[in-house]
Amino acid sequence: MSKFDTLKKLMYFKTVKRKLVACEIGPNYQLEDGVIALKLLVLLPIYHIFKKQIHQDKIIKNIFSDSSYIQFVDSGRTAMTLLLRSLSLDKESEVIIQGFSCVVVPNSVLQSNLVPILCDINETDYNLDLVDAEKKITNKTRVLIVQYSFGIIPKMNKVVEFCKKYNLILIEDCAHIFSHPILINGKEKQVGSLGYGSVLSFGRDKVVSSTIGGAVILNDSSKLYKTRLHEEYQNLPKISILREYQSLIYCILCVFLIRPFYHYGLGKLALFIFRKLHFIGGIYSIKEKKVTSEIVNHSKYSATLSILLQNQLKKISIYKAHRDNISKIYANELDLPVTNYNYLRFPVCVPSSAYSNIKSILRQNHILVGTWYNSIFIPADADLSKLSYNLGDLPICEKLVSNRVLNLPTNIHVTEKDAKKIASIIKPFLISK
Repeated sequence: MSKFDTLKKLMYFKTVKRKLVACEIGPNYQLEDGVIALKLLVLLPIYHIFKKQIHQDKIIKNIFSDSSYIQFVDSGRTAMTLLLRSLSLDKESEVIIQGFSCVVVPNSVLQSNLVPILCDINETDYNLDLVDAEKKITNKTRVLIVQYSFGIIPKMNKVVEFCKKYNLILIEDCAHIFSHPILINGKEKQVGSLGYGSVLSFGRDKVVSSTIGGAVILNDSSKLYKTRLHEEYQNLPKISILREYQSLIYCILCVFLIRPFYHYGLGKLALFIFRKLHFIGGIYSIKEKKVTSEIVNHSKYSATLSILLQNQLKKISIYKAHRDNISKIYANELDLPVTNYNYLRFPVCVPSSAYSNIKSILRQNHILVGTWYNSIFIPADADLSKLSYNLGDLPICEKLVSNRVLNLPTNIHVTEKDAKKIASIIKPFLISK
C-alpha cells in the first residue's frame, strides 16, 4: 500500500464517516493534488525567483492539430476575450450567445467592443436554439459562440452549416467539456477544433482544475490571426503571486479540511473564514457580477499552477470513465435516455413545485446538488438590463431558471452507491411530474 493510500484510508475511512457529495468545493481534488499543492506553496517564491516557464507542449498533447496555436491564461473568460479581440471586428459587431450561461460570456463580448445578442436554448440539450438565433441575425452579426452546456454536445453538424449559411465565425466555449470526439459529416474530429477557435477552462469546478486557469486555441492557420492573438496575449500581465497563493490554498483546504469535515461544521466554517480573509479568491469580482465592459484580473497563466494541472490531466481518462459510469447510473435509475455525453454535471429537470423539497432532502443526506443555472446568466444578481434583456425575450431559459434544473454530481468523489441514493431520492418526484 502506497503512502497516499495509507493516508487516504486514515483520513476518509476512520476519521470522517460523513463525506461530502457535491458538484462544487474542489470536486476533482484528491489527496495527491493536496500534497502537490502543499509542495508548490512552499516552493512558490523560488519558482518566481528563477522565473519558471510554462512548457505548453507538455500540458496538452495530441488533442488539437499541429497547426493550432495555443496560449495558456488565467481563466476561460480571458481566453474568450483574447479570441474575440484577435478577430479585429468593427466596433458594435454582433456576437450570438445563449442564455442559461455565465455572466463572463457577455462580459467577454463587451470587453471586445462587440455586442452580445442573447438567444434562447433548446429544452432538450440546454444549448443554443438555432431557430431563435436565425430570427436575430442582422447585417452586423459576425460571430456565434456555442457552449456545450454540462458537457452535452448539441447537433454540431447543424451549427457548422448554420455558420456557413450566414457567414458567421464559430467559436466553441469548451468550459464544460474537454477532449471529446465528435462526428462532423461522417468525419471524426475533436470538440474545440471545429471553428475559428475555442476556449478551455481549468476553473475550480471544471473537467480538470488548477483552481484558476484556461487556454485559448486558435484553429485558423492564417498568419494574420495568429499575429493578432499573439499580440493580445503578450499584452497580458503576469499573474500575481497573491492569486497563485489563493489558488494553492484553495486546493489544500478542500483536500485536508473543507471536504472531509464539511458536514461536521468545521469545513463550512473554514470555507467562510478563509473567504472573508481573502485566503481564497472569489469566482467573480463585484464588477463582473454586475456585467461590465471593463477588463478585470486578466493575466497569463501560472507556471506553478501548470504543475497541478498536469497532475489532473494524467487522470483525465479516469475522470471521464468515472463520469460516464455515474451518468449511466443516473440515466438508468431515473428512466432517462443513456447518451455518450461526458457530463460535467448531470442535469435533471424537475417540477418547480418539488425543487426546494428535493434539495432539502438531499441536503439532509449530506448531498449538495448544483444549480447551474438559476438565472439567465449566473450569478443571479447580474444586471441584465445592460444586455438589453427584457422579460419574455428568452422563454425557454426563463422557464428553466425558475427552480427547474438540478445538477447531479458526477465527479471522482461520487460512488455508484451515492449515485443510486441520489436517484432514489429524486425519482418519486419525477414520476409525479
